[in-house]
Amino acid sequence: MRRLFAAMVAALFATGLSPAAVAAPAPTATSAPAAVAKPVTLEALRGLIGVREPQISPDGSRVAFVRAAADYKADRTDTELDLVDVAGGPRRVLTRDRVGVHSPRWSPGGDRLAYLASRPGASRPSCTCYR
Repeated sequence: MRRLFAAMVAALFATGLSPAAVAAPAPTATSAPAAVAKPVTLEALRGLIGVREPQISPDGSRVAFVRAAADYKADRTDTELDLVDVAGGPRRVLTRDRVGVHSPRWSPGGDRLAYLASRPGASRPSCTCYR
């Protein structure tokens, strides 16, 4: 249960939502009127960021995940490996100039993080370890 909660918190931080905004109580009849819902537009959908493959560190203090954003002009999905402290703090981008980042996994001791990715122009992914 603790791991699921940590993964959900990491996903909220990655999408720019704060836990306070999500946990805010629902408006009641005596509170201020609710905001008018805006229709979902194509531009709003293009700006969505996906959070994939969350991996919680063995000590439960950090969550690594693959952040995916669509690049419609290039007709591809750009991915990067990010790291978030469960206690809070900024998101750290761990990968640069990589294509198809996926499958992050923590070492048993939690001091290393391995993932699969390719360099631009490479035909096959390679395993990389981040310390």
